[in-house]
Amino acid sequence: ATACPDKTAIVGEKYTLSYRALLCEIEKIAGELSPYRGHVVALLADNGPEWLLTDLAAQQAGVVLLPLPVYFTSAQIEHAMQSAGARSLIYSPDTPPADFISHLANKPEAFAHYPLQHIHCPFATHAGLPEGTGKITFTSGSTGTPKGVCLSNHQQFNVAKSLLSVTELQS
Repeated sequence: ATACPDKTAIVGEKYTLSYRALLCEIEKIAGELSPYRGHVVALLADNGPEWLLTDLAAQQAGVVLLPLPVYFTSAQIEHAMQSAGARSLIYSPDTPPADFISHLANKPEAFAHYPLQHIHCPFATHAGLPEGTGKITFTSGSTGTPKGVCLSNHQQFNVAKSLLSVTELQS
């Protein structure tokens, strides 16, 4: 953002963001996530710019992100959120099962990034996560109940760096 502020950073279906705009959006979303520092926030949305922005903002805000696959059933979503102790759900209005959202019995609020919505959750129990957890990813549970895996942001960056090195792509 400092070296090339006007260079294109993200291209989505509906908009393109420069590095300067990307940083601005991340800071805005991180500000909205700041009350959840050290807690789990679930994200239920298709892969795309909004997902990426929310992920980067959660890292900046010190929030543990629980990405939920859009193909999860209401029961799988609830299981993952309860297991992780999610305090909030950020979602695309086109994505979640309507019965799950109505089950939460809270009124959705607008989120910092316009296509997403935010709802407070009753799953406020602390899940006792390992120190340094930045993300919790769940299996699909096709052979049983979905199970969560805790990942640190450091681990994820190391994997990304090694993939960049192996594929010889330019960063």
